[in-house]
Amino acid sequence: MNIGRKRKVMLHKEVDELLEKKNFEKARDLISTYKLIGYQVCQLGLHKMFYYGLKAQREINLTYNEVDNPYYSKAAPMKLFLIAEAENFLKRRPEQ
Repeated sequence: MNIGRKRKVMLHKEVDELLEKKNFEKARDLISTYKLIGYQVCQLGLHKMFYYGLKAQREINLTYNEVDNPYYSKAAPMKLFLIAEAENFLKRRPEQ
């Protein structure tokens, strides 16, 4: 989807406002519809950024978007989590 620069800036502002208000569902819809960059992270990236339990008890109660895996055509869909929502519920790892 090709959108203009002004429209993209407006969408980023709208998503930022929704995330501040913790309206994650509506923000997730806008991000996935317009494919906005910088708001989502895959499960491996989530694990690198946050602590969320030992491998045996790793049950993430965050909602996510499933998209086709861009790296492997036969692989399972990629799960994309909102970074802002993860910051609400998970403890961030220290920067290295």
